[in-house]
Order: sequence, then C-alpha cells, then structure tokens
Amino acid sequence: MERTTKKLKHKIEYLRLELEEILETNSRCLEQFNQDFAGDFPDDETLKERLENDKESEKPFEVPKQLTTKLFKEIAIKTHPDKRKTKNDDVFVEANKANRKNDLSTLLSIAEDLNIDVNEFVDNSLLLEKHAQEMIDKIRNIKNQMAWVWYHVDDIRRPLVRKRIQQMLTIDKE
Repeated sequence: MERTTKKLKHKIEYLRLELEEILETNSRCLEQFNQDFAGDFPDDETLKERLENDKESEKPFEVPKQLTTKLFKEIAIKTHPDKRKTKNDDVFVEANKANRKNDLSTLLSIAEDLNIDVNEFVDNSLLLEKHAQEMIDKIRNIKNQMAWVWYHVDDIRRPLVRKRIQQMLTIDKE
C-alpha cells in the first residue's frame, strides 16, 4: 500500500472519531443553548430555526455512492448473519448503517478490521484528501456555531457572548 494512501486512511479514521465525539458534545451544546435562550424568544421560531440549521452539519459527505456500495458488498460477504456461523451481527448492522449514510470512513475502518483490501475501492489519494478535508470543514463548522461557542465560553465572557448572540438572533429575525 502506498504510504500516502495509508497515512490518509489513518487521518480519516482519526477525523471520524473526532467528528463522532464532537457530534455527541454538540448535542449537549444545542440542548444547553436551547434552555438558556428559549426564554429570550418565547413566541418566536427564530431560535428553533437556528438550531435546525445547526443540525444540518450532520449531512453525509460527498463520496460516490457506487464506491460505498461496492465496499459495503465486500463487507457484507464476510459479515452477513446468513453467511456466518456466529449470530453477532453488530458489524453488519454498523456497516449497513454506514452504507445508507454514505459514510466512507466508517466503511473503510470496518473493512480494514476485517482484513479486506480496500485499495481496489479507494486507491485515489485525491478522493481521500477531499474526504478528510470535508471532515475537517465539518468539525470547524460545528465549532463555529453559536451553541458550541456558548457551551464552551468561560464565565467571565458569558454575559458579553450572551448579548452578542441575542443581537445576532434579533438580526436574523428582522
């Protein structure tokens, strides 16, 4: 396996884990943000709309669907409950979910755990670089959302940040 491709696959695996953790934290951020600002806009849909826009960060990546489908089929051959003697189908279920979400990074991770040669599916380092950059951008976008900033601001700056968020929500409303 080419060294560059191998490094990119490891980078994608790291970013996948990082994104997973950030999405979990972000759900707590959105919950806290909603609690703290719901009283400021009781009869308004602005806050609800803003939070829905923030959730758009969970959209799938732009990976060719035929690529993830082919990779999933190889995984399914080794993990489908009807093809194996064991009844532990967690891997198959996870792969199936990743395929439906077009989640290349999860499928790559599962395939490598199963010793499936992924080079025939992903030998294009440009595709891997694009996928890694999309994950980096998604992480950055989540961390720039109002709810994330609010959740992570220190107590000293909290009143100033609250005022700024209220101004931004008011501007969005107009």
